[in-house]
Amino acid sequence: MFLFRNVSRIDSPPLRQKLSAYIDMANRNMMLSDLMTERNNPLLTEFEGYSPIEMYLLMRDPFGSNCPVQLNQLPENEYSEFLF
Repeated sequence: MFLFRNVSRIDSPPLRQKLSAYIDMANRNMMLSDLMTERNNPLLTEFEGYSPIEMYLLMRDPFGSNCPVQLNQLPENEYSEFLF
């Protein structure tokens, strides 16, 4: 996953410090990403059973392919029955 698996093999202390900070930051980013995904995925009763991510998609991308509510496609002959 990381470019350097064993940071202790690097001889230069400043380089070792920079790499360990990078790896620590990457680990923090992964942990925060997992935490945010875990927090945003549960279904909430306040949102009628939708998760926060699904509510975001409903509000910001209502016609997108990932939106939990999709429009039904009608056969061509049923479109002619509508009065416009």
